[in-house]
Amino acid sequence: SRYAREVSENYSVPITSVQHHHAHMAALMAEHSLSNDTNIVCITIDGVGYGTDGNAWGGEILLGNYSNFARVAHLRYQPMPGGDLCAYYPARFLASVLSTVMKESEIFQLFGKKYIKYLRFGSNELSAILKQSKNKNIIFSSSMGRLLDAIAVLLDVCAYRTYEGEPPIRLEAFAKLGKPSNTNLRLPVKKDKDKYIIDTSEFILSIIENIKDNRAQDLAYEIHKVLGETLGKIACQICDEHGISLIGLSGGSAVNNLLVKYIKQSIYKNNKKLIQHKFLPPGDGCVSIGQAVVASQCD
Repeated sequence: SRYAREVSENYSVPITSVQHHHAHMAALMAEHSLSNDTNIVCITIDGVGYGTDGNAWGGEILLGNYSNFARVAHLRYQPMPGGDLCAYYPARFLASVLSTVMKESEIFQLFGKKYIKYLRFGSNELSAILKQSKNKNIIFSSSMGRLLDAIAVLLDVCAYRTYEGEPPIRLEAFAKLGKPSNTNLRLPVKKDKDKYIIDTSEFILSIIENIKDNRAQDLAYEIHKVLGETLGKIACQICDEHGISLIGLSGGSAVNNLLVKYIKQSIYKNNKKLIQHKFLPPGDGCVSIGQAVVASQCD
């Protein structure tokens, strides 16, 4: 963006700003040769994309076309103390999510038993994280990637990121060792004005409640199943509200085969059509094409 502003000033040409997840959606539409008159509902799930409100998006359902989009559903905003540090040390993000639904003493008790070793500075760092999480001026995230990071820590699958997407990748591999089971996982969806909010805080809390009575691999499997089914169901509901039958799926988390399996099942069960990437990568490799397509629609 900074480079674009420099070029704009040097050559006196206008700038077209394109939101990250809108670019994902536009790239997918272009790949399937859709016209600008076609509106779709698009599930865009990834690690991070700068949102129009200044927060870090990443668990979104969008409605629109090349020219316009509306954010009609997303994962609940979670505090992200230290910003990208949460991506490299996901125990930080787990603690911040828990701060929205648990007392500080309960979090210290939980971390003391199992997770404090994943914080570089132990209890002092946990205290700082919980304090920062109450600050309304920090970055907030609705990211699917960060949620899966936190769950990977919670199930003791992966606590540090040494390469791009490591915790979710290892969590998916772990889940594939499991099978569907009878859990009481809760993933409530609430309507807030014109948006559906998927309550990931309650989801994390319900995972903790189920850890003791379930094999970890089976619980990991159910987590992917519930997430996928919920995203698919909400996307279908939005389609019904707006008279649309076409749903798209893009973003780095769309490489997670287990998650995608249950998104698909939910969509097909509700008699909707799904489009996915065939030639372009679902991750950020498609974003530049989406940006170009959106810019081409501007006057």
